[in-house]
Amino acid sequence: MTVMQGDTKKKVGIVTFHTALNYGAIMQSYALQHFLYEKGIDNEIIDYRCPFIEKCYSPFFVSDGKVLNSLIRGVMFGHTIRRKHVVFKRFIDTHLQLSQEFLDRDSIQRVRDNYSYFISGSDQVWSPISAGFDPVYFLPFAKDEQKISYAASIGTNSLSDEQFLEYKNRLEGFSCLSVREGTAKDVLRRLDPEREIFVHVDPTLLLCKESWYNLLGSLPDNIPAEYLLIFNVEKPISDVEFAKRKAKEMGLPVVYINDRTLRKDKDIIYVEAPAPDVFLTLFANAKAVVTNSFHGTVFSIVFHKNFFVELDNKKQRNIRVENLLQELNIKHREITNEDIGKTEKIDWEYASQVLQVKRSEASDYFDKVLKR
Repeated sequence: MTVMQGDTKKKVGIVTFHTALNYGAIMQSYALQHFLYEKGIDNEIIDYRCPFIEKCYSPFFVSDGKVLNSLIRGVMFGHTIRRKHVVFKRFIDTHLQLSQEFLDRDSIQRVRDNYSYFISGSDQVWSPISAGFDPVYFLPFAKDEQKISYAASIGTNSLSDEQFLEYKNRLEGFSCLSVREGTAKDVLRRLDPEREIFVHVDPTLLLCKESWYNLLGSLPDNIPAEYLLIFNVEKPISDVEFAKRKAKEMGLPVVYINDRTLRKDKDIIYVEAPAPDVFLTLFANAKAVVTNSFHGTVFSIVFHKNFFVELDNKKQRNIRVENLLQELNIKHREITNEDIGKTEKIDWEYASQVLQVKRSEASDYFDKVLKR
């Protein structure tokens, strides 16, 4: 891999959610950095330790004032959370190139003169509810000509008048804007109808299957040679029962990546807090996947798996996954009460062609905005 070397001022600084104990967050951080490396662009992830994220992933974090829930979580799952901190840190130390550490908004101010450009994104770095809506992810420390975004998500389809004004202030001065969803583009166009806003795929889709294979680790000893994999982020409605029926139909055992289950199903093999490379390996080796996660869907696509998705959850419909499947012309993957998710052969050649176009668009974007 050839990377531009030399003065740090030639580097690009990435500001993203690389410290979140979330598989999608860590994998998109890795993917964006390595996609830039593959283009010969030297870069570092700015090691900003967002106070909200640091607090959010502590064992006794209190959410929405629910103190009792926090105590129960800390007692029952504290060991799992601590293990996750260890395996994620090991992955970061081994696979990500970071800057020096910045612990607060004041200390990061001095980073401006060390880089030519700063990229905000991907992930929901611009969401009004993620990471405490931390202004650092809007690059206030950088000069206007240094500020660009890539596939940044706001995580909502609408903004209140108050939020609209806040976004207008925070995004003013960005030299180039790239978002992850078309809906985000529609929302942000209200800020300036004449402004060009690009829509790009999540970084995890920028790397081809062969690049991800280089990251694979070893499976736990209790994982069978063939299995159906479940991975959920939102609380599932019916996908676990669907997975059990589908696995029985296919003659496969069920493996479930799940950190928070008290009542375990005797017919399921649970994997708690796997390291990010093991998480990836579980997808690469699965015969089939059932998920309600965006990145669970992404890695099912990356590794060309027979997969099924629960799009509806108790909060809202997963529009991100729905849009991705439509773009790739992948049909009949949704799990419904009628089990409409019947097996239909996926046209992987077409999906791969679409993704190659998306990668070329991202590459052209970086060529343009980084003025190489």
